[in-house]
Amino acid sequence: MALAGPGDVLVVDGGGYTEAGYWGEVLTAAAQARGIAGVVIDGGVRDVEAIEARGFPVFARAVSIRATSKCSRSPSGVKRPVCVGGVWVHPGDVVVGDRDGVVVVERAEARRVLEAAQSRARQEQEILQRLACGELTVDILGLRERLVSLGLLEGW
Repeated sequence: MALAGPGDVLVVDGGGYTEAGYWGEVLTAAAQARGIAGVVIDGGVRDVEAIEARGFPVFARAVSIRATSKCSRSPSGVKRPVCVGGVWVHPGDVVVGDRDGVVVVERAEARRVLEAAQSRARQEQEILQRLACGELTVDILGLRERLVSLGLLEGW
């Protein structure tokens, strides 16, 4: 954390270990003081209520009340590629998370992915507007003809 800067997201390989919480309220307070944007950890966290009260985004594999030791037998690296949840994350990659999950985008692909995501969001807003006007998803998505040909919309 000492090497992270404002806006950085810490991506931590906890080896998928869920029997203890590597991250808690104290580390959250320390991260917020440094301006760190969030944490993704392939392992457990604790103090979830306190972390949520602080409004700090933490994405973890599990919640566990057990604390971890501060002494590591396997030294880790900082600003090195790390594999978390089967996904390789490199320094400079874009890491975005919400209640649905976390996505990692290679830095070189970030602009293209952002533009595609914005386009999809606009399309979904249009669909929601059409639904509010009474259209059916089978028509909006162009499925009516296929469903009729399969005999799944008999009588329509």
